[in-house]
Amino acid sequence: MIKNTPFIITLLFVAIFFCSVNISAQNTSIQAIDSLSLKLNQEKNQEKKLAILNEIVATAFQSDLNLAKFYAKKGILRGEAYIFRKAYRGT
Repeated sequence: MIKNTPFIITLLFVAIFFCSVNISAQNTSIQAIDSLSLKLNQEKNQEKKLAILNEIVATAFQSDLNLAKFYAKKGILRGEAYIFRKAYRGT
């Protein structure tokens, strides 16, 4: 049992390391999504808003698929509304 103790401790440290890397990656994604959301709310140009939504979906896809799906649906609705308004105006 004593001979296996260094192996078990090493395995424990490796497991903790990989868990902490995953957590920090998710925090980075959440921070990026938050900053892009603020940018989205401040943007006036509809085409730029769609591009920002695309960035949000790509970022959220790496950490939270439900959040990515939410923003993708939001982008689709905005895109359809934008196309409809553009066609209605004749421009």
